[in-house]
Amino acid sequence: MPPQPGANKPVAMQTPGAHLLSLLDQSVPCVWVCVADAKGSVPRERGAMMVVTAENASGTIGGGHLELKAIEFAREMIALNRTTATQRHFPLGPALGQCCGGNVDVAFVPMHAGDRADLMQLQMIEQHGGRFVIERALDTGVQLVLPLDFSPWHIWVFGAGHVGLAIVQVLATLPCQICWIDARDAVFPHNLPENVRVIEADDPAAKARAIPANADVLVLTHSHEDHFGALFDLWPLLKVPVYATPFTAALIE
Repeated sequence: MPPQPGANKPVAMQTPGAHLLSLLDQSVPCVWVCVADAKGSVPRERGAMMVVTAENASGTIGGGHLELKAIEFAREMIALNRTTATQRHFPLGPALGQCCGGNVDVAFVPMHAGDRADLMQLQMIEQHGGRFVIERALDTGVQLVLPLDFSPWHIWVFGAGHVGLAIVQVLATLPCQICWIDARDAVFPHNLPENVRVIEADDPAAKARAIPANADVLVLTHSHEDHFGALFDLWPLLKVPVYATPFTAALIE
């Protein structure tokens, strides 16, 4: 018997704030690793981040030797029970042999139970967008002030047929907010991840006007009438590229 829709609930990839809060709840020692400054040719920009525990690492500051050394250093801090934040300078070419050749300052911030309120604020900013500032005294006596800007990732999916269901199940594992729309009220699975919101609408195309700026949109409706209507509304509003069969493209033109 084929699996029923929603039988296995996808688990969403956590944002840094949600991940750090989860680790605090489980009393798992962890270090928040962030690119504090970057000059020249570097693999990741200022604000790129990772969460490192003794056994796992999520996120990336660019891979390669830099990331390997950062993970090793963070785990050394965990093993030594270091509770004070620190910052390290990495010349990528001379010290690490990376072809980028730039310079990166990486901040290592151990998380404590006292950080819970700040992490809850971070989680809200991740969801709604805005700026979060890491402020922490370093072991050198210098104050770390690192602003981080967040723009929530919105994906709107029109159509809850078998293709829409399969795609939403994959998208739901990513750190994004999904709005899933269909005119049929009985097609949505009951067991949905927290980052998926469904809209049952008699006229799905009319919902296109509510799509946030910079959202990604997939039109996978079961009826030509629905997806033509959605595309007509989406194209002038969002300036989105349209990938379609020759027949659909001809009708749109």
